[in-house]
Amino acid sequence: TGSHLPAEDNGIILVDGLGNYFKGLMPVSSTSMTSWDKLGKQYFFDTQVQDYKQFLANFITFQEYGGFHGKLLIDPVHGPMKDYLLYVLDNPATTIVELNFEEDDLFPGRISEPTPDNLKWTSLKVKDENCDLGIATDMDGDRIIFISKNGDAISGDYIGALFAKWIWQKDPSAKVVVPINTSAIINHVADELNGTMIYCKVGPPSIIESIRDNNAKFAFEETGKYIFPETAIWPDSAVSLIFLLSGLAKKNSTLEKELNLFPKLFAKKIKLPCLRSIAPEVMRIVESELLQSLEGIKKIETMDGLRINFTNLSWLLIRPSGTEDYVRIFSEHGDPDKNEELSNLGKSLVLEALKYLASTE
Repeated sequence: TGSHLPAEDNGIILVDGLGNYFKGLMPVSSTSMTSWDKLGKQYFFDTQVQDYKQFLANFITFQEYGGFHGKLLIDPVHGPMKDYLLYVLDNPATTIVELNFEEDDLFPGRISEPTPDNLKWTSLKVKDENCDLGIATDMDGDRIIFISKNGDAISGDYIGALFAKWIWQKDPSAKVVVPINTSAIINHVADELNGTMIYCKVGPPSIIESIRDNNAKFAFEETGKYIFPETAIWPDSAVSLIFLLSGLAKKNSTLEKELNLFPKLFAKKIKLPCLRSIAPEVMRIVESELLQSLEGIKKIETMDGLRINFTNLSWLLIRPSGTEDYVRIFSEHGDPDKNEELSNLGKSLVLEALKYLASTE
């Protein structure tokens, strides 16, 4: 659906019989295009709602989740996921604060994608209402962002690392899949618990494929998508909520306490205009120059752009966008000033490569 996108950019995602994202190309039609709302008829199957609730009930039992004791804000951005989040949280000890609850497929309350910038009002509401926790989804409910009682929207990188930590503590042999642009917080946890972490290309199709290829037990991306393959091969905000709340209850802990155990890292993301037609040559030049100018390299990944991990948990990733005419630069470091230097280094190398190619035309 692309429901995290603005309304005019929503679409249709195709999957095959195994649940994999369909990778083929649809044949070009010789007929005129038809508006989406003129395609066939819409049906509502009540049995599927009951099946899904039973699926959630089974996961609640499996996780031994006993309910949330406290005040929690839900922001489903006008989508239908609110019904199932309320189902999960149906407990006399839980007080619910509702925000953006009226179903509306134009989502007037905020932009659907649950990023910190789009959740400023939601985060403020969590703090003003003295909630113990806040949750915000995108419209179709596969992404979920957790908000601390202080009103901080927590990056999916940190929540994913926390989930991986709990999984590795229970099963040290478990494999965890993450995209190449994931924070080094997961590297910290993997090193600490000797866990097996596997990089994959950016995007849900590559994540699903890597889960299957490696028989992984968990996967996530920083947008707030968490996948528990033994339960479901799709990211699901209700499943993720159950896993978080049951984990905190078992630890007799809070989200803030658990996250405070992680080191603080500073991240930056920028993008530079670059035609996709010349992106491979830009990357060839960047890789040649970059590897000659850096020290303290721990590992280099080239499956999707160029990612360099350093020995101090810092890293730099330069990769062409798969859908737009940009080169994206990601950096992370425990020191904000040094992270700025890393980001600027990546930026200067890309600009120099573009300048060189322009001069040879």
